[in-house]
Parts: sequence; C-alpha cells; structure tokens
Amino acid sequence: MLQNLDSSYELDIQNSTLRLTGINLKSKSKSYGTGFFIAPGLVLTCHHVIENLTANSQITAQWNQQDFSVEVVSFCNIEDIAILSIDVKNHPCIYLSKNVITPVRHAYSYGYPEKDKNGNALSTVFEGHSDKERLLTLKEGNVRAGFSGSPLLDIETKQVFGMITEDRKHPQTSQTLGGYAVPSKVIISQWSKLLKKPAATQAILNLLAIELEVGTNDEVKSILYALDNLAKGKKVTHNVMGNFEG
Repeated sequence: MLQNLDSSYELDIQNSTLRLTGINLKSKSKSYGTGFFIAPGLVLTCHHVIENLTANSQITAQWNQQDFSVEVVSFCNIEDIAILSIDVKNHPCIYLSKNVITPVRHAYSYGYPEKDKNGNALSTVFEGHSDKERLLTLKEGNVRAGFSGSPLLDIETKQVFGMITEDRKHPQTSQTLGGYAVPSKVIISQWSKLLKKPAATQAILNLLAIELEVGTNDEVKSILYALDNLAKGKKVTHNVMGNFEG
C-alpha cells in the first residue's frame, strides 16, 4: 500500500512524532500514546491519552532518543483533542490540511504501541465519515492501543488529514476492523479555543500550508519564529522581504 509514498514523507512523519508515556507514581502502571509537533514547542495528541492522569501521575515524551517533560496546555474532551507544551528546540512540525478529503483514500501513519518503543508504521484506508463528520472511519490496518494521537497522511495528496483516536472492533467477535480518526478540519476549528490566542496567532498557524517542509523552507522558519514570539507575548514585525522579525 505504501508503494506510492515518497520515503522522505515517511521519514518526515516519523521525525515529527513523539512517544507519550503516562506513569502512575503509586502503582507504577504505564499507559502509552502518540503525539506530533504542530507548532514550536506544541504537541497535538488525543485527550483520552492524558485524561486519566492524576496528581500521582506524570507524562513524559520521548523524541529523538531523549526524554522530555510535558505540560497540558488545553483540551477538548468532546473532540478528543489535547495540546501539550514541551521544551524542545529545532524540531519539525506537521501541517494539518483544511482540504476536504473524500473516500476512498489509502493512508499512512506512524505511532507508538506499547511494545514498540521505537515506533511502528501503519497502513490503513479511509472509507467514509462517522458521527456527523466528526470522525473518519478507517478500515484495515492494525490500529491498536498506542496509536492514539498519530497523524494520518493521505498517500496520494501527501496531506495530513486527521489524527487516529481509537481502534474499531466487530461488536460480536471483537475482531479488529480498523479504527477512527479526528478530521484535521475539526482540530483546526478548535485552534483558538485550544491555544487561547488571538486571531492573529491563529492566522499564522493557518499559514503553515507547506505540508511537511517545515524546518527546510526559510519562509516557514520565519512564520514559526513569529508564532513562537507571539506565544511569548513579544512584538513581531513584518519586513519587506516577507519575513517576520522579533
């Protein structure tokens, strides 16, 4: 299924994802999930990955063979979305497409199931919408615990059009049928609420329409720099070369 996926896109997806580990400090039990960078120091994941954490719990992120502490910025439990902050510099980001994706689409994802410390790839198929278009229905592919929060890449258009939330099982046999994902347009519609930032900041986020080239294009670097400064409350200007300056 991945024969039409450029290896550079596959690598970009992998490099933009993080393994999230929730640890109960009393029982020492662990839970796992996935997140991915969407802006400087910000990670997108599913709310249910973090919702059971208590005062006796902590969540860490593993990226680039290092462990990092993360903090919950905000969440929308109905849409199953959460934003985390992390103190990491010079990381790639994933652009979420606002374009409407129609079925049937072959898709690629990368996440961190419990037994796959270094991550695992997933091939699946988007076959249609569910729950009044609040969810994408996926068929095929071994969607399982730990893939929650993984980006969903359309192999044909090279656009990330969703985030995996959970597996989908047959009601009688419990056979795995695929999974569900939150559409990118649903996530984007919650930006202002999630980031608690003014419209100007949201506009910059929406400008990240250069798919997976973040970190390699000077214009995108400039946009991300401006977003980072805006998030810190710093003044940002726009020069004649089209670049943002702090």
